[in-house]
Amino acid sequence: MKELIASLAVFRELYDKHKDIYDVLREFLITFIFDHNIKSFTVTSLTQQFNNEYHFKIPEAVIKTSLKKLSFLTKKNGEYIVDNSNMPSLSIDEFSSLYNKSNNQYKMVIKKLIHYIQTTHKLDLNDDIVKEIENEFYSYLLDQNETRKYTKYISLYFISETDPLILSELKDIREGFILYTGIIYTDNSRLGSWDSKLTIYLDTEILFQMAGYNGELHKIFFDDFFIYVKEINYKSSKKLINLKYFQSTKDEIISFFTKACDIVAGNDILNPEKTAMVTIVQNCRSKSDVIIKQADFFTLLTNNGIELEHEYIDFTKAENYSSNIYDNNILESLTNRLNYDVSNDLELLNNINARRNKQEKKFFSNIGCILVTGNKNIILIAHDELIKGDGEVPLATTLSWLTNKFWYKLNKGFGNNMTPHNSDIIIKSKIIISSIIGDKISIEFDKMMREKEGGNLSKEQAQSRLFYLRKINKKPENVIFNNIQEMIEFLDEDSLEKAKNEHEYLSQKYNETEIRNQELETKIDYDNREIINNKTELLMIKEKYKIILDNKYRNSKCLFSIVKNIIRFFIPFVVLVLISLLVIKIINKMNDHTIGVLNIWITLIVFIISAIITIILNKKLEILPLIKKLYDHIEILSYKIFKLDINEYSKIKDEISILKELLLNIDINKIENLEKDKK
Repeated sequence: MKELIASLAVFRELYDKHKDIYDVLREFLITFIFDHNIKSFTVTSLTQQFNNEYHFKIPEAVIKTSLKKLSFLTKKNGEYIVDNSNMPSLSIDEFSSLYNKSNNQYKMVIKKLIHYIQTTHKLDLNDDIVKEIENEFYSYLLDQNETRKYTKYISLYFISETDPLILSELKDIREGFILYTGIIYTDNSRLGSWDSKLTIYLDTEILFQMAGYNGELHKIFFDDFFIYVKEINYKSSKKLINLKYFQSTKDEIISFFTKACDIVAGNDILNPEKTAMVTIVQNCRSKSDVIIKQADFFTLLTNNGIELEHEYIDFTKAENYSSNIYDNNILESLTNRLNYDVSNDLELLNNINARRNKQEKKFFSNIGCILVTGNKNIILIAHDELIKGDGEVPLATTLSWLTNKFWYKLNKGFGNNMTPHNSDIIIKSKIIISSIIGDKISIEFDKMMREKEGGNLSKEQAQSRLFYLRKINKKPENVIFNNIQEMIEFLDEDSLEKAKNEHEYLSQKYNETEIRNQELETKIDYDNREIINNKTELLMIKEKYKIILDNKYRNSKCLFSIVKNIIRFFIPFVVLVLISLLVIKIINKMNDHTIGVLNIWITLIVFIISAIITIILNKKLEILPLIKKLYDHIEILSYKIFKLDINEYSKIKDEISILKELLLNIDINKIENLEKDKK
């Protein structure tokens, strides 16, 4: 596997020189043929030997194309004959130098990693453990998204590493990996543009990333992906990339917000491991605040063209039998191996497989549809040999994987800040550590709840532990070099137990007077200061919202006034015109000149009289039942045009008045006196 790692760094460096993936592969092939003294070969035999040497999985068709333009090869009867005298020795020397340099730097990285684990985490490492760490290190760099025994140590090492040579080598490996996976899953004959339809289904975790619920770094990852989607659709005459989500995902999201309502109402406890939940309930004082956030979330999806999938696939129909992977044998096997009920996840993948049906499964651009998920279990199922065929694009993948494929297909290159952020090993490490911390918090939270429900933990002890867990929780962007030691202590089993014991020991040392003082302080802060702060903040939010509604109300009233005045003028005018026509019909026998003069006078009289009637009889017209109903209908319609809920508008105004009155009635001086007495 180390051959692959070293090769990826060389891949990256050669790409800078050639800017063409086939030219990069030619450099590899030239050196390989020379080093192995190959005299003749078929494409099939060379592909097999070449892939075995570097642990590649390069398709035979790509190797065949790369062999073109190599002047030292001649083709005869399906075989390539090698002319050693014409082989470019300079190219071989350059490649060997790059490869050796990369290999040496890689060994240095491994050496520093092992030293870090031994010294910082005080672990004794024998040869077998070192080998295990190396294998995990390979998997880590190659995005094999499975948390293993030493993953946390590898991540913490990368975050704490400051050596520019090490960081440069890691950068080359990661960017080389993007190129390599692009070659495997992409039709390399059509780089630079996207011309096929693809439906991408996003799960709950990815949609929350888009909204920023899981932290800024996760949102940056989504934005990288979304930029490519918008670019593809912008350059095409028709929409090629569609973003959707299933009804089951929508149900999960609604359930999530419902739980948030319960937490805000005090009917449930906030699990600090759930970063998205922490973000949602933040600054929410009532259920209505959560409901507003839920509405805003679905509006965000709609505004960005992310739609609910309405098409239902009936797997009981004969034409869908062949695409149905929801098999009892598969279900039982996966459940036993993964140690959880996989039915819901398998059903999700089944919907993707049915929509692919007989689509091309080898090239990413031709698969038709794919699921993007943040669920590690779904990724494992999608890559299982029972689900994914050899060389096929999986039914589900990560956001990073998909972003990298778009980057490669669009031939973006590494300059001008075009490289996806997920190639940065430091960012990757921060996200992994954040995830590991979250898993640890979840375990401790569940343990605390079981002890509390079993009567083995007092209310004060539970609050103490909950406070500790909430304090340690970190979003990926908050995982920085300065708090590495804090995270190491938390992730160490003994240090966590020690910290909890110390915290509980101090709590037990409080005497009755101290507890009473604490209760008094809590009561003062909660009943007074917090009420003022919270209500003031709520008032500001509602006043800002009222400003928006005020504008809608003014625009609605303006439109209503214009339409109402038109009607007020139009009705009497029509009546008078009809009367005039009747008069003209009566005097129809008059000569033309008389009629012409009469028409002019009638027009003037009608205009003057209609204006007078409009002014004088205005209020009388308004009391007519039919006209009144018409005005009411127009007023309601004007509110709808500007999307104004008049009941909501009235409610907001009433709530603002109540809040202002409440704040005025709070005696600030009483709080200050109580605090003075306490001192």
